[in-house]
Amino acid sequence: TKAYLGVSTTPLDATVAARDGLAIDHGLLIVDVSGGSAATAAGLKPGDVIVSINGTTTDDNASLGDTIRTAGAGHVVHLKVYRGGKTIDIDATLSTHLA
Repeated sequence: TKAYLGVSTTPLDATVAARDGLAIDHGLLIVDVSGGSAATAAGLKPGDVIVSINGTTTDDNASLGDTIRTAGAGHVVHLKVYRGGKTIDIDATLSTHLA
């Protein structure tokens, strides 16, 4: 098993931001949230942008995955998320996922 947040993301840059009408051009755009996952329980939604995790800015899927694996299942990660024109704080308790 491994730690699992339950989001599919794509790096956000100026091109993606313009296409999606976002006023932010960095971070990870959530494109899908797995049902019953830690992300669902925390209230994350497609269209949210993860700006940082545990205080570290994140612009690529690898760094997000590394932080999740390092934290481990059952631990809380602190996310800064851009939604609806403002940045909010969301805590998510990581679940387990079969590798």
